[in-house]
Amino acid sequence: MGFAYLGIGIGGATVPWISHVLVQHFGWQAALRILGFSIVIVSLPLAMLVKEPPRARIKSGSVASASPKIAFKQVSFYLLTIGSMCSIAAVSGTQQNMKLFLSLDRALHAADAVGVLSLVWL
Repeated sequence: MGFAYLGIGIGGATVPWISHVLVQHFGWQAALRILGFSIVIVSLPLAMLVKEPPRARIKSGSVASASPKIAFKQVSFYLLTIGSMCSIAAVSGTQQNMKLFLSLDRALHAADAVGVLSLVWL
């Protein structure tokens, strides 16, 4: 989970800058396509590098390797899932509305709004 949140933080801090440059050069439709393709190009090879851990040997008196079925039976798993979803939703919802707030209500230039959005993610 820590690595996932690290990626979200790095992406959230850099993507506003990248998307601003792309929109200025190519328009928002092409910028959206470029960002989508770049996410696939970056994340797909990384996902292929993830390897399954070796199966733990079952010895008498030892604990067997963790099973997803066991996790789904734990209350802590659901609390962690709900907490993670709420955390990501809060940050994403804030970021999505903040650019409109800064550009329309506060009359900031798009480049200045992007700078503020990047600081929010850090």
